[in-house]
Amino acid sequence: MAAHPANAIQSVGLIDWIGRRPVATGQILLVMLLALALLLDGVDLKILAYFAPVIIGDWQVSEVEFGPALSAALVGMAIGSGVGGWIGDRFGPRRTAIACVLLFGIGTLACAYAPNLLMLILLRFISGMGFGGLNPNAFALLADWLPRRVFPTAVAILATCTPFGGVVGAGVALVAAPIVGWRGCFEIVGVASLLLAAGMIWLPESWTYLNRAGKRDAIPSLINRLFAKPDQPSLHYGPSDHVKHVDAGSIFESQIIRFTMGTAFCYFVANVVTYGFNSWLYVALTAAGVDFRVAVQTGIAFNSVSMAVCLLTGWLTQRFGSKAVLITAATLATVVTMWLGGLLYVSAPGSAPHQWQIYAATGLAGGSTGCVLSTLTIIMTAGFPAGKRATGVGFGIMAGRVGAILVTLAGGALLTWTGADATSLFVALAVLALFIILAALIIDRHVGYRANQNI
Repeated sequence: MAAHPANAIQSVGLIDWIGRRPVATGQILLVMLLALALLLDGVDLKILAYFAPVIIGDWQVSEVEFGPALSAALVGMAIGSGVGGWIGDRFGPRRTAIACVLLFGIGTLACAYAPNLLMLILLRFISGMGFGGLNPNAFALLADWLPRRVFPTAVAILATCTPFGGVVGAGVALVAAPIVGWRGCFEIVGVASLLLAAGMIWLPESWTYLNRAGKRDAIPSLINRLFAKPDQPSLHYGPSDHVKHVDAGSIFESQIIRFTMGTAFCYFVANVVTYGFNSWLYVALTAAGVDFRVAVQTGIAFNSVSMAVCLLTGWLTQRFGSKAVLITAATLATVVTMWLGGLLYVSAPGSAPHQWQIYAATGLAGGSTGCVLSTLTIIMTAGFPAGKRATGVGFGIMAGRVGAILVTLAGGALLTWTGADATSLFVALAVLALFIILAALIIDRHVGYRANQNI
């Protein structure tokens, strides 16, 4: 039973109680459901790109005409991240996360029946809203119910699920497309998303949200669900914010605005660098004379190493602190991106040493940028107060999506302006990576070793 604040002096705080217990089966199931949701988020996000050549041929449209369909989801994600986080802090991250999965599930399923390009663009924008809104609310739920000792690792695992979903989406395209066609693949992924949304009903609501909303009586039953009806001491949840609930999501108050702007700026720059690689790596390499097969393989190296390093960031952050990890990863990203630009400037394309150096440079670039993004997610999720967590994470992700959209447009313009000079693109990305170091110094709520806010 929950104690009143006046009796809290002889009771145990819920955060401390969760931290002292071994990880329970219910907590593992919580992580698995959220991980599966983010994995399907990644499948849904990437699947249109795989079928773009087929749809272009079926509908007899040009690549230029089809471009808005590919970018509509990114625009929707940018808006959905900010709006979805704000909604989650006011109406609960659990119900908001479920609504987001329903939204992109329905949108993806409807894409299977899109009669024309305009409808497809609209549906991808709607789906993108769901993609964007899911992330901040998933991380907010994670922060409430996991012990602080395993929280960074769990965040790192979830951070890899969306890019891994892109890999799964490629498998769906390869296996199912010859049997059911592109429309059938959208049906499969859409139905899978809707089924998952139904399974997510089991998820517990954020206990900090319930406390702020004046619904403390609902918290003990959620503890029983996650921890198999444990013997609970007299637990307290801290003071209730019910009267201040309308202000729960304010992330621009004086005491936190530096953290808000620092993380958003860092996420913006990191996404510019990451999507600069993801969007223009193949074009830049082939324009420099690198064989197309080698260019595609470097893309695999970039994303594979990125996902592998993301899984290590939880341990790295706890061991060395988020500030040191961010600065080190940004420095490495700068060096290897400059190295890649130099290779393309001085080396003769086609030689074996040149190819392996390109593989190494792009792999290290993927690892360093993936480390930055995963560490930032840990910082934002841990650093924002509970009542502002989903809003703050959503704002940071929204800033990152804006960066992704801008570099998708600006990268093409730069390559056109320089006559497809790949070196200029990588030098520009290397300079931008230096700004991550500046952002790491602006952020004032780092986590881990010798940080001002430990987790």
